[in-house]
Amino acid sequence: MVKTLFAAIALALASSMASATDTVPDAWYIVNWEAGCARRGCFYRFNLTSPAYEEVPGFLANCDGDEERINPKTVFKRCSILDKGTANRGVYAKFVPRDDPNAIGLKQIELLYSYTDTDNGDVRNFTATRDIVFNQFIAPRQNFTVKGIEEV
Repeated sequence: MVKTLFAAIALALASSMASATDTVPDAWYIVNWEAGCARRGCFYRFNLTSPAYEEVPGFLANCDGDEERINPKTVFKRCSILDKGTANRGVYAKFVPRDDPNAIGLKQIELLYSYTDTDNGDVRNFTATRDIVFNQFIAPRQNFTVKGIEEV
């Protein structure tokens, strides 16, 4: 009887914890995307936004970063949070590294959103990757929807 009760409590706790952390936003939105390349490397500039999604706070951030062609490594660069949300949040972006350092152009950007739940101190991290275009001088700034967000 006691073993059954403990098993039922453990199962209930596991399912309630899973449902509390299984919430993943449907989409993020890249607004005013601009990217270009020169001899020294490529750059990006855009806003990234997401409305609040269940217990995941929304955000509006401005991202501005680059990749040096001479030393073609890419690292997450912190984006500036523009809204006045209450959670401790961070937004980061980076180009997905080239498969071949001599290849022309980059193909994707990787995005990361992290926040600390102010009620319980839990930290949650979400990431997504999106195909990109280089539009500086040839097209207006563009808007994209980012799908496939995963919790890491």
